[in-house]
Amino acid sequence: MTSGTLRVRLIGLAAVAIALALVSTWAALTLLFEHHLEKRVDDELANQIVWIANNLQATAQGVALKTEPPDPRFQRPLGGRYWQIERADGSVIRSRSLWDETLPHPRPGQSTPLTYSAMESHGNGFLIRAERLRLTTPTGETPAMVLVAADYSEVKDAVAGFGRDLASGLLIVGVLLTGGAALQVGVGLAPLRVLRHELANIRSGRRSRITTDVPSEVRPLVNEVNELLETQEGALDRARARAADLAHGLKTPLTILSTVASDLLRRGDEQNAAEIVAQVQMMERRIDRQLARARLGAEHLATSNLTTLVDQLVKLMRRTPKGERLNWHLSLHPGSVASVDEVDLAEAVGNVLDNACKWASTRVNVQTEVDGTWISLCIDDDGPGVPEDRLGKLFARGARLNTKIEGSGLGLSIVRDIAAAYSARVHLSRSPLGGLRMRIDWPGHSHNTQ
Repeated sequence: MTSGTLRVRLIGLAAVAIALALVSTWAALTLLFEHHLEKRVDDELANQIVWIANNLQATAQGVALKTEPPDPRFQRPLGGRYWQIERADGSVIRSRSLWDETLPHPRPGQSTPLTYSAMESHGNGFLIRAERLRLTTPTGETPAMVLVAADYSEVKDAVAGFGRDLASGLLIVGVLLTGGAALQVGVGLAPLRVLRHELANIRSGRRSRITTDVPSEVRPLVNEVNELLETQEGALDRARARAADLAHGLKTPLTILSTVASDLLRRGDEQNAAEIVAQVQMMERRIDRQLARARLGAEHLATSNLTTLVDQLVKLMRRTPKGERLNWHLSLHPGSVASVDEVDLAEAVGNVLDNACKWASTRVNVQTEVDGTWISLCIDDDGPGVPEDRLGKLFARGARLNTKIEGSGLGLSIVRDIAAAYSARVHLSRSPLGGLRMRIDWPGHSHNTQ
């Protein structure tokens, strides 16, 4: 069992254990009741033998019963109570209730008094008690075997009724115990719900560590998670420091190369100067990108107001030579707070807006909306667009589908990397305006806190 919820597993195991215990209890109590009832019937039969023994007399024909037992069941055919007396000469006298049946006597050699069970020809069982008696007469002692029996169906019916009533009672007990087990599981798993809430708070930026005010059984897990968070933060800090050191170490050689290019340009070697400048710019962009990647997602506890950021970036775009000629239509949802570092979010959104501004003919639509725990940013332009079969190539690093427009081909790949770092979802499609539509679903401030 590796799937499903822990709550269902625990309640299911508790229900199975309770069911097995109650079934065992039902079987044990039913057997105990049957044994107790058999003992009670046996005591009744023993008392009836005493009554019969006190009313036996010796006659010329042998032993006889002076008067019938007062229990009316002995008088009705198959009435449920039976007596039988075997004389010394082998003849038998019996109660009217036996009709034409004869009670089976004990096997030879068995001592009496003895209680045993037997089946009759009608298929019903007997519970029989037998005793050997000796009557004192003037001519000596006369032996006799006295048998008294009861229908075993009385015991079976009583046990069956007891079993049904007991099963109903135990079923109610089982339901109550299962409910109690469910309540106990809920209380026992409460610390895990607290742990889940604490982790959600860490993801949303409300906390940086999990509280250690938990039961001792959960505390080792909490301590391990806190140590893991601390180790992760340390590793990120060291990575950023190494990237910063590398960038700092390369700045001086790049500055020297830029100076050399300037000298070549003054000397009239424009071709070599332009080549050096191009390579220096490429190296600077790569250094900046590696620094951004080292920082990317490091401030995972930070949040940013997407609405405010988009509004500010669009204002900047409107001041550019191309942006001031475009019609910008904004539909921004107020208070759209994303769980993304503001610098990372600004870089991603800025690249998308720059791409739309670069390719749009007359119009760019920018829209934000809130969908549950996701904040969506949708940017449409009325440019030439991109064929469906080539949309995936836009994210390739350095890819430029049209070399007539200035650019490095890194913008959308940067957007993809930033989105991946924050588990955001990026969608490319044909815009209703005719150009490209880019939609990015950012995790909201309350993402994963429910």
